[in-house]
Amino acid sequence: MASAILHKKVQENRSPLLFPAAGQCLKGIDLSAVGAKCKKALDKIANIAPWTLHDLRRTFRANLAA
Repeated sequence: MASAILHKKVQENRSPLLFPAAGQCLKGIDLSAVGAKCKKALDKIANIAPWTLHDLRRTFRANLAA
Protein backbone atom coordinates (compact mmCIF):
# COMPACT_ATOMS: atom_id res chain seq x y z
CA MET A 1 0.00 0.00 0.00
CA ALA A 2 2.83 2.41 0.89
CA SER A 3 4.54 1.70 -2.42
CA ALA A 4 1.37 2.54 -4.33
CA ILE A 5 0.96 5.82 -2.44
CA LEU A 6 4.57 6.84 -3.09
CA HIS A 7 4.33 5.86 -6.76
CA LYS A 8 1.19 7.99 -7.16
CA LYS A 9 2.90 10.95 -5.46
CA VAL A 10 5.88 10.74 -7.84
CA GLN A 11 3.51 10.68 -10.83
CA GLU A 12 1.61 13.72 -9.51
CA ASN A 13 4.87 15.65 -9.10
CA ARG A 14 5.83 14.85 -12.68
CA SER A 15 9.32 14.19 -11.40
CA PRO A 16 11.24 11.00 -10.68
CA LEU A 17 12.10 12.51 -7.29
CA LEU A 18 9.78 12.16 -4.32
CA PHE A 19 11.61 14.87 -2.35
CA PRO A 20 13.16 17.28 -4.86
CA ALA A 21 16.24 19.27 -3.85
CA ALA A 22 15.87 22.85 -2.67
CA GLY A 23 15.36 25.27 -5.52
CA GLN A 24 13.47 22.85 -7.73
CA CYS A 25 9.88 23.70 -8.50
CA LEU A 26 7.09 21.53 -7.25
CA LYS A 27 3.88 22.29 -9.12
CA GLY A 28 5.04 25.83 -9.85
CA ILE A 29 6.16 26.68 -6.31
CA ASP A 30 9.86 27.27 -5.70
CA LEU A 31 10.22 25.84 -2.22
CA SER A 32 13.55 27.54 -1.55
CA ALA A 33 12.02 30.92 -2.41
CA VAL A 34 9.16 30.27 0.01
CA GLY A 35 11.66 29.48 2.75
CA ALA A 36 13.68 32.60 1.98
CA LYS A 37 10.58 34.81 2.10
CA CYS A 38 9.52 33.33 5.43
CA LYS A 39 13.00 33.79 6.86
CA LYS A 40 13.10 37.45 5.82
CA ALA A 41 9.76 38.02 7.54
CA LEU A 42 10.96 36.21 10.66
CA ASP A 43 14.20 38.23 10.71
CA LYS A 44 12.13 41.42 10.87
CA ILE A 45 10.28 40.37 14.01
CA ALA A 46 12.93 38.23 15.76
CA ASN A 47 15.43 39.94 17.99
CA ILE A 48 18.20 37.31 17.83
CA ALA A 49 21.72 36.98 16.48
CA PRO A 50 22.13 36.14 12.78
CA TRP A 51 20.94 32.64 12.01
CA THR A 52 20.23 30.35 9.06
CA LEU A 53 17.42 27.94 8.28
CA HIS A 54 19.94 25.13 8.80
CA ASP A 55 20.26 26.23 12.43
CA LEU A 56 16.62 25.17 12.90
CA ARG A 57 17.44 21.69 11.62
CA ARG A 58 20.43 21.38 13.95
CA THR A 59 18.41 22.59 16.94
CA PHE A 60 15.56 20.19 16.15
CA ARG A 61 18.00 17.28 15.77
CA ALA A 62 19.81 18.10 19.02
CA ASN A 63 16.56 18.30 20.97
CA LEU A 64 15.22 15.16 19.32
CA ALA A 65 18.31 13.27 20.51
CA ALA A 66 17.71 14.51 24.05
